[in-house]
Amino acid sequence: LSGCFDDSKRVLADAMAGLSILGIEEGLNYEFAGRILRLVKDYSESESLLRKGISISTEFPMYQAALFLELAKTLALQKHSVLAAVDCANQAASLYAQCEVPIRAAFVESFLKSIS
Repeated sequence: LSGCFDDSKRVLADAMAGLSILGIEEGLNYEFAGRILRLVKDYSESESLLRKGISISTEFPMYQAALFLELAKTLALQKHSVLAAVDCANQAASLYAQCEVPIRAAFVESFLKSIS
């Protein structure tokens, strides 16, 4: 569906609705949805879904870290939100460090340098 933003968003909405009907609500689904929406430049909806994923992933810090990083990437594309992107990236780095995943924390540090 590359280049077909409306089709991509429709397929994504259908998939998320199907997961909801099945009672499947996982941070990973929101991470993928947020990434897809970022890639099709629907930053507002991406941010909304990523924040929802963050809110339901408090007991799963690795997933939550990935969601914070994806949110940081989304916010960084919105020039007025760079400080919020830095904050989210720092939260992701902290969570990765707590989970003892230094390679992921290093990736976040690299991302932070790219937006600073």
